Amino acid sequence: MRRGDCSVGKKSRKFMTLAENIVIFEELRGGMSVASVGHENHVNESTARIIHSSEDKIHASVKTSTPGGAKVSQVPRRNHLIENIERLMSVFAMRAYCISFLNP
Repeated sequence: MRRGDCSVGKKSRKFMTLAENIVIFEELRGGMSVASVGHENHVNESTARIIHSSEDKIHASVKTSTPGGAKVSQVPRRNHLIENIERLMSVFAMRAYCISFLNP
């Protein structure tokens, strides 16, 4: 049997999303060791170290991939009257539920 005739294919690589990389950064900043971060995220310790060393590149990639450069866009505020009515309706519904629950 020749070397290339094996029926077993190559092992596929795991692709980590930018969000998973950001989670690793936050855990490392929080004081977790590289080994424990790798164990929790199911990656090798060396992978966690490489991700940590390329933090600047990944942050630049996050900024270019999200609209607005990874800044939170502000949603226009709704009319305060509608918000007050919705709040009062939820209070009314909770009171009605409590009364119906106590008085079957």
